[in-house]
Amino acid sequence: MTEAGAVDDDCLVELRWFYDRRDVAKVERDLAQWIAKWQAKYPRLVTWVEDNIEETLSLYRLPLAHHKHEFDEHAGAG
Repeated sequence: MTEAGAVDDDCLVELRWFYDRRDVAKVERDLAQWIAKWQAKYPRLVTWVEDNIEETLSLYRLPLAHHKHEFDEHAGAG
């Protein structure tokens, strides 16, 4: 499929895994692999992720007790 159409389920599932993790170092390492894997097929999606994932990673740097509160606030903002 092209980027204008649906994105591969595998690509999206792998991307969701980053948002479920709490180990920033592991996410950063795995993100580099994800980017290398999907850059050619979905350049706009990869660029968006690169531009926006730091906000999520910054939440992971907070104490664990803050995570649910912060994620709940962001979920309700949309």
